[in-house]
Amino acid sequence: MMTLTGERSADVPEYVVLRFGGLRLDRLKRQIFEGEAPIPLGPRAFEILLALIEARGDLVSREDLFARVWGRVHVDDGTLRAHVSKLRNALGRTQGGASLIRTESGRGYRLAAPITLEAHPSAAVQEPRTPEGVPQPLSSLIGREAAINHLAALVQQNRLVTVAGAGGIGKTRLAQAVSIRLERDFPDGVVFVDLASVAEPEWVPTAVATALGKVVLSGNPTEMLVAALKDRRVLILLDNCEHLVDAAALFCETVARGAPRVRIIATSREMLRVEGEWIYRVDPLDVPHVDLASAQQALSYSAVQLFAERAAAAGGFAFGDREAPYVCALCRALDGLPLAIEMAAVQADALGVRSLAEQLGRLQLEDLGSRRTAIARHQTLTATLQWSHDLLSPSDRALFRRLSVFAGAFTAEDAVAVAADESSPPAALIRKLAALAVKSLLSIESDGDTRRFRMLVTTRHFALERLRQEGEEATIRQRHALLMLERLRRKAPVQIDDVRAALDWAFAHEQAYAIGLPLTLASVPLWWSWQLVEECRARVNQALESTDLAGDPRTEMQLLVELFASLLQIDSHGPHMIAIAERARTVAETLNDLPHQLRARWSLMVNAWNSGRFKVSAAHAEAFKQLGVRNGDAAAILIGDRLIANIRHVMGDQIEAARLLQSVLERLDRSETPIDARLVYNQRSLALSTLAQVQFLRGEIEEAIDTAHDAVREAESRADPVSEFYALQQAACPTAIFAGRLDLAEKYLTRLETHGQRHRPYANWVPSLRGMILIRQGEVETGAKELAAGIARLDDRGISANHNRFKAELATALIEMGRLEPASCLLEELERQSEDNGEALCDPEILRLRAEIVHLSGGNQAQAEALLKQALRVALRQGAAIWELRSATSLAALCAASGLKLQARNLLGPICAKFRESNETPEVRAARQLFSTLP
Repeated sequence: MMTLTGERSADVPEYVVLRFGGLRLDRLKRQIFEGEAPIPLGPRAFEILLALIEARGDLVSREDLFARVWGRVHVDDGTLRAHVSKLRNALGRTQGGASLIRTESGRGYRLAAPITLEAHPSAAVQEPRTPEGVPQPLSSLIGREAAINHLAALVQQNRLVTVAGAGGIGKTRLAQAVSIRLERDFPDGVVFVDLASVAEPEWVPTAVATALGKVVLSGNPTEMLVAALKDRRVLILLDNCEHLVDAAALFCETVARGAPRVRIIATSREMLRVEGEWIYRVDPLDVPHVDLASAQQALSYSAVQLFAERAAAAGGFAFGDREAPYVCALCRALDGLPLAIEMAAVQADALGVRSLAEQLGRLQLEDLGSRRTAIARHQTLTATLQWSHDLLSPSDRALFRRLSVFAGAFTAEDAVAVAADESSPPAALIRKLAALAVKSLLSIESDGDTRRFRMLVTTRHFALERLRQEGEEATIRQRHALLMLERLRRKAPVQIDDVRAALDWAFAHEQAYAIGLPLTLASVPLWWSWQLVEECRARVNQALESTDLAGDPRTEMQLLVELFASLLQIDSHGPHMIAIAERARTVAETLNDLPHQLRARWSLMVNAWNSGRFKVSAAHAEAFKQLGVRNGDAAAILIGDRLIANIRHVMGDQIEAARLLQSVLERLDRSETPIDARLVYNQRSLALSTLAQVQFLRGEIEEAIDTAHDAVREAESRADPVSEFYALQQAACPTAIFAGRLDLAEKYLTRLETHGQRHRPYANWVPSLRGMILIRQGEVETGAKELAAGIARLDDRGISANHNRFKAELATALIEMGRLEPASCLLEELERQSEDNGEALCDPEILRLRAEIVHLSGGNQAQAEALLKQALRVALRQGAAIWELRSATSLAALCAASGLKLQARNLLGPICAKFRESNETPEVRAARQLFSTLP
């Protein structure tokens, strides 16, 4: 070690380590230390200090400093003073450091401290060093093979490719994988330069030089690098550029121009925006859009693969079918973001995926875990997002946090409505939206000419917390809720999660009455359109229970009729339903509100129908029609006639039902009234559904099948799942079964099962229909068990509407299996129901089956014959040709068995003649076969 005195020495630059004023300067590392702690210092400030040290206390003129530090670039005195100020501030952190540099006004600067040189001349350490290659991955890169291929092709064809995307999306891993794949294409080396720890823009070229193994002691490092790389084929991976984007852009453009064989991959949350730059945006991993029950299916998505692999590596987690739905939900909630998925996966074994999925909405970002060995801003999701947030301007931060109230995608118009203020007028705000998207804090979705923005869930949680910290949440949430209300009222598209968020906020705060109630009512069509009937019920019930509506009967009435409509799809029986409808009717009559009087009366009619009280239901249907008559409401009269026709059909009057339905359909063809909107359902589809059943009973088999198909198609074309369910359940499927078209019945049943998977109450009818198909396929015992279970399921839920045909079918199967006593008990039950409730639809069939039991049990044959003749009379009175044919066939067989074949022929012939050759059903075939045996 030696100490420099006042004499000047040319040897000073050869020494690498110098001490002065309690500090240590390492020329090779280009860094100053106080003890072992480095003092942050930019490269130009460092170069100024180095010039003062080399002068050993002599004055260094401003001109000399300009020439040494900036070369041919022209700068003014203010720039020099600013860098000297930075230097003083850095040294001022040490004891006495601020007085180390003295200024001579108008001339220059000098160092006022003795300098000590440590051993080892620079020549001893300037041997070429090995460039810093790309780190080898410690785990597999999942779901990125296509991205690697695409990005590799871009790098081979272009000098600068920027890999852009949100924090934690895997930009670095992807760029590293591509760099490793392309190593053979770059014989002069592939280097990795991590700018994450570089604090000052001036250090960017120095960091690259260090990674390349170049020692930079002075001068312009970018120029030196361009000269060194001019004829070399090198790939530089410049990682984490976003906080130094201007300096990184300048460096990349300079190198691309001066060293044409060099290729650069830059990773950044925003593009560099330089000439010749190609952008590759990294998308999230593929996520399942639904919660899949199969592990094999779930593993076809890269997000699930990543979760399963990382969770297994972290402990004893085993991924199977039981875990699949919860992992799907987790990956979807985390937007397919690799960093978030990896951090969540670490906790899977300890917490369990079900618990983790259920708690995810309540977890803070820090709760997902961390990486101890990562750089600070990648250790947690919060740190990753905080890094991007801190790079924003104050106005951009305000917009960023305000947009967090959007749970789904939003337009620029939506953003203006929620986030604009005096400091961010609409025009400026729209520009800022694009800037946030460029910085990967928003993603962009395009739908034709419409562009929407979206914030990743993890980003949104972070931004929401900043919104709360700034005390803006109440104001911005209110704007958001009012926006949802306005859009729903004008039937504009909305994101369903945004409506949910607005309702949750309104009822959790003092805005329940002013915003929550109207928003609840406005959102009802949305829930129905998505078949979210249970959520509709819950939201309406919340509104009724959360506020005092004593002084607002109109709102109470509106909520009550919507509550009934949703309960009808979930819980279609019980006195509470009657109480709801009666209260709504009373209020509607007091307010003289015709639409809601109709809705309330319809509710009472439907409740009576579903519980099998058809006489009561008929009275309400007639009252509904009379409301229309008194008020001159043609649409209400038309709907009333359809309701009355439906009840006439079930009560056994097929002639009047057919007349009314034909009239309804003719008026629907002429009507310009938007009838479909009156009571939610598609009136044409419902009328066709009932007409198909009537046509079948009247013997118009082919017409019935075609009409049932039209009913389904009509509901389907109007995107009306409720009416489509009714058409399938009441008309299409049973008509195909009774007609013996079992392949067609299977197709309809499959569609009905699909509805049942989306909305559970629709599945209640599936077992009964499945049982009927099995019986007709010859599996009588299995089918009877299925049919009995289906009937019990309906009875348990209080659903008695129009399923006596199911019970009659079950009685038929029991008789075929020789189980006459339980069949007889079932028929007695049906007779009581018909007498008590007016459901006379199956009366002829009940009488016929009773006669079968009498005959098979060896009873009085005269009694059996009397029952069959009574069945014929009732069927003829009802206009039910199918029941007439069945009863006539049984009576003819009884007569033929008694030797009365002519009488049997005379009885059966005229009835068979009612059925065209095309109307071929099992009962028609049986009747014609019997007729052919009679002389």
